[in-house]
Amino acid sequence: MVRRSAVLALTAIAVLVAALPVTAARADATIDAVADILRAESVYNDPLAELSLTDGQVDALRGQITATGLPIYIAILPEEDVRAYGSADALLEGVQESVGREGVYAIVAGNSFRAGSTSGSVRQIADSAFAENSANGVYAVLRAFVDGVDDQFNNSAATGTAPTDSGSSSSDQAPAGSGINILIPLAVIVVLGGVGFYFLRRRGKKQQAERLDAVRAVLNEDVTGLGERLGSFDLTDPRLDDAGRADLQKALDSYSAASDATATASSDADITTATGELEEGRYALACVEARMDGRPKPAHRAPCFVDPRHGPSVADVDWAPQGGEAHPVPVCAGCEATIASGGRPEAREVDAGGQRVPYWQGGAAYAPYARGYYRNWSDMMPALFVGTLLASTFMAPAAQAAPLTGQPEAGGDFGGGDFHRGAFGGGGDFGRGGGNFGGGDFGGDF
Repeated sequence: MVRRSAVLALTAIAVLVAALPVTAARADATIDAVADILRAESVYNDPLAELSLTDGQVDALRGQITATGLPIYIAILPEEDVRAYGSADALLEGVQESVGREGVYAIVAGNSFRAGSTSGSVRQIADSAFAENSANGVYAVLRAFVDGVDDQFNNSAATGTAPTDSGSSSSDQAPAGSGINILIPLAVIVVLGGVGFYFLRRRGKKQQAERLDAVRAVLNEDVTGLGERLGSFDLTDPRLDDAGRADLQKALDSYSAASDATATASSDADITTATGELEEGRYALACVEARMDGRPKPAHRAPCFVDPRHGPSVADVDWAPQGGEAHPVPVCAGCEATIASGGRPEAREVDAGGQRVPYWQGGAAYAPYARGYYRNWSDMMPALFVGTLLASTFMAPAAQAAPLTGQPEAGGDFGGGDFHRGAFGGGGDFGRGGGNFGGGDFGGDF
């Protein structure tokens, strides 16, 4: 009777949970599901995360962690998880507690990064990884962070053997008669976490596909525009010398590469590749036009900020894209004249939530689009996009850190901030004296 009652109870629980809204599962049960994946695969990448990685990046990061032989756990989570836990610090602690293993932990949640460990300090590793790689995005920072942990704990004299999970002692085991009482709450957690994770993952993939479709549509317009311009040129034109024909061939090759990347785009990296090729193609075409007109070859400047389809810029002018404080932006001759006359040049607009907005206000989905156009000028991107919705993606803030306990050192709390406000730090304690895994206190002294 007891076993039958338990089965009926579990069945009823499953039916009730299936009827719950997805948002109801966005709590501890979901973090438990994340922890299950982390224990098995070392990296969890939520498709709903604002700064989620591509599938290829996740696979590469997992391989990198496996090669270190160290217990490193990384989770990329959405901002809503930070709100659910009250802070990124608390969320990191929640992830560590759910995984229940000693090791190095790092999360990117919304725009915030936090890193800590159960033994030894990873603070400087996280700070250095961010300071040197943040301009290249989250993936570059996480790879550098893993490299730093590997260097410190595999290549130092103090390196020891990472501990394995210890089993429970016989004195900790529950009496046989309490098995059903333990089974039911555990089953509730599993069902809640599993159902929530399934629906969230499915919804995330659908939203990710919709965002990719929207950006691909914009890319198709850009590729078509370059193709139409190329249609008026001919490699056999007598006005072209060998150098001019080489420039035209480069433009044709870039157009072809951009077209192929757009047609098969399945990740952010593909989008960046496509716009990078478009930028190269338009510059090559500007060189062709200069040669045909008898003008000097133009400098290879960043594309026009107002609309990258205008081709390479000719000058930097003070302008406020969103009406805020003006700052230097590269513009083409036409946009320069419009701004000088007091007008507002027509921006490249994209679809965002059913509305047409300037691409710099299209949100994170258009960050790979912009990154490709300015990949040769990545150092200027944080200042270029300041005041826009893309600013948080390209900003390279300074790093600060304080203990994982939440008791701040002078200068800020643990990690100190996020991608758009000025800090990307790390923290944690690997054993208070530089020891190996095993004797530290998660959130202890630095």
